[in-house]
Amino acid sequence: MLNLDFSQGMLVLQIREAKGQERQALLRQLLERIDLADEIAKPILADPITREAFFALLMIPPADSSKFSPRIEANAVTAIAFRNGLLEDYHAEGCPIDDYRMRDLMIDASRRMHSLLRLRDALNSTGPGRRVWERAIAGYHDMFCAQWEVRNIGESDW
Repeated sequence: MLNLDFSQGMLVLQIREAKGQERQALLRQLLERIDLADEIAKPILADPITREAFFALLMIPPADSSKFSPRIEANAVTAIAFRNGLLEDYHAEGCPIDDYRMRDLMIDASRRMHSLLRLRDALNSTGPGRRVWERAIAGYHDMFCAQWEVRNIGESDW
């Protein structure tokens, strides 16, 4: 059973709603909580693409970074970019996937992947940022991919 702490996600929601000095104070509180320096966070928060990905990822309770591996990262990124995007919406609505929907799916997944890769690159430029990424990805995996395969059991078809 997972022991999830959603207080970090609640803080992100407060930041999104707050204005001015209150928003800045809440943002400082979040950055202290995740142990991320202002000089790392500033460019991430200044870029609308990485900012939204950053806040979305921090909505999920983080996990111990020792759980992180390239396969865990691949599962979580797949869930974020594909499974928990437009594909989930189509699946929930019972929509057949025709050529137009497939195009929309790929555009949505590509946009999500672009955001994630930019955020990962920005965070991975430093040790503390890398730990934030690893804990966030491991937490996302715990929440959405816990039943997925995590062993490398063979080569892909390509």
